[in-house]
Amino acid sequence: MSNNANNKPWMPTPEVFWEEFQKTVKETPPYLDDKVYTSWFEKQMLEVAENNKVYCQNRSTENRREEWMNVDCVFVEKNEYNRFPLVAVEHENGGLGGKDGQLPGPHVKNASIEWAAWKCLAMRCHLSVLVAYPENKKENALIEELCQMLEGWQVTYPGQIPKFLVIFGLPKSDGTVQYTGYTWKPGNGETPQNSDSTAQEEVPWSLRPL
Repeated sequence: MSNNANNKPWMPTPEVFWEEFQKTVKETPPYLDDKVYTSWFEKQMLEVAENNKVYCQNRSTENRREEWMNVDCVFVEKNEYNRFPLVAVEHENGGLGGKDGQLPGPHVKNASIEWAAWKCLAMRCHLSVLVAYPENKKENALIEELCQMLEGWQVTYPGQIPKFLVIFGLPKSDGTVQYTGYTWKPGNGETPQNSDSTAQEEVPWSLRPL
């Protein structure tokens, strides 16, 4: 269990959130029904929040079953107006439907994962997390699209590094799900200590397995 030393809110890196995710999501139920699996996942995120002494809002939150800003799971220090998102988690499955050069959106057929990723990256928070279940073994194609999004993010916000965690859930032979984590790092695998834009351009970035 993580502690919030000196009363500081939990602000995890991609590596720390992935570690907490693995501790909590030890066994998955068979992926038979989207609604059942989504409800199970939401409860796992509530447990992650409880373990780290923060508040998580999602459709399984007791007494307030709703999404904030149409984001599946939002972590904040407390459920109060003067607290703002620490972690945004989007949980989606589907195929790839976006067209080159077009902004993904809910109006684009089969582009739910792409839209979830864009929406998550557009939100101001300490960490963006995409948990996705690509259909038809399209995880490599999805990684390429996510890399294009992240490169565009860095062009839009020069000198900044997106804190982004991607978790793929892929089916196993017994019907359960195997999760794998990726994060945005330069080619040498080391995130720069500063956000100097020149240093970012010298080494190609990509989504790398954790």
